[in-house]
Amino acid sequence: MCDEKNCLILFSAGIFLLTACSNENQVYGVGLVSQKITGDENAVSVWNVYSAGDALPLAKRHCASYGKDAVFTNMSGFITANFQCR
Repeated sequence: MCDEKNCLILFSAGIFLLTACSNENQVYGVGLVSQKITGDENAVSVWNVYSAGDALPLAKRHCASYGKDAVFTNMSGFITANFQCR
């Protein structure tokens, strides 16, 4: 067992390590839930973003895989940015 101070330190370190295990779809420095990219050669949606600007690098990478560029269309809800691949 650990005392309150040591448990808090261990817990904080564990949370830090979990957030450090991000993947290539993580646009924010920390966070337990990364962004989700769905789409095809015509369009792409990026879920879990605050703005289109935050999602743009992920959308550009997706559209570039089809030889196209990402063009912002709209935000659905509060956390999903939608783009067309042109």
